[in-house]
Amino acid sequence: MLDARRLLLLAEVDRCGSIAAAAEHLSYTPSAVSQQICRLELEIGQPVLERHPRKTVLTEVGRILVVHAERVRFELESASAELADLERLKSGSVSIGAFPSATSLLLPPIVRSFSCKHPGIELTVRSATSKELVHQLVQGEIELAIMSDYEWCRIPAVNLSTNLLARDPMKVLVPVGHRLANGGPIALEDLRHERWIMRADHPTTEGMLDSCRAAGFEPSVAFETGARLDLQAMVAMGLGVAAAPILSLGEVLPEIVVLDVIDQLPERRIFLAHLRRKRLSPSAVLISRVIRSGALGWARRTDFSADINCALAPEAVGV
Repeated sequence: MLDARRLLLLAEVDRCGSIAAAAEHLSYTPSAVSQQICRLELEIGQPVLERHPRKTVLTEVGRILVVHAERVRFELESASAELADLERLKSGSVSIGAFPSATSLLLPPIVRSFSCKHPGIELTVRSATSKELVHQLVQGEIELAIMSDYEWCRIPAVNLSTNLLARDPMKVLVPVGHRLANGGPIALEDLRHERWIMRADHPTTEGMLDSCRAAGFEPSVAFETGARLDLQAMVAMGLGVAAAPILSLGEVLPEIVVLDVIDQLPERRIFLAHLRRKRLSPSAVLISRVIRSGALGWARRTDFSADINCALAPEAVGV
């Protein structure tokens, strides 16, 4: 096998134009450089340099070896950079943001696992709406963001690199003892005469209204609430029925039955984002991998599909 150090030395001679210039650049003696080049020639059984009074010129064999030497140099430099990144991961900081449901239900086990494995990295988490998270990314307040959107209200992703984490469909919630509580999947038509509880100023409300209208009826909205926990509490009390994405449910109250619906209900996308123009820090790259792995594990414990990318690469999610 060829000696990589001699290959790199040959490349340096080519770069500097002569053995003497390469020796001076590397702080070697010309005789030491010349000896190593001679040993390389003995190894391969062919000359690699044509020696002239004022310069050296690569032979055809020498040119081939220099091409490979540059590849070796690139790989060694890449390995050194990766090792340096690993060393930096012993300390550092990273700030991430997430929409409220993800902050309270998806992130806690991920953050706990990450902090246990990497105690030297300071991790901070901010909770905000997806639109607010875009602003925080642009302002440099956070490095990564877990966002969500719906088909009719996409988050502009022109300046973002994104990875899809999961698709989160909605389910119908009815109180225990409801006439449909013990059945299988239902049709929205079955809920035509029910009193509905919906979120105030929330994209799910617009989507559910459209779904009900597509099923042939205008839902009777009896209550509106701004909080997802209030939504469950009202259903549990028998005040009406509701619909919510799986992630927002968390621990479902025992007085509630969650039902599948055969109609097409709104589905939100959950994705990880960072600024396209900004290179992620080593700590951010690491936590992004943990987030994707944690999201996939969580999705497998539920009954909806997830699509986790193996690398943090740009993907169009709602341009």
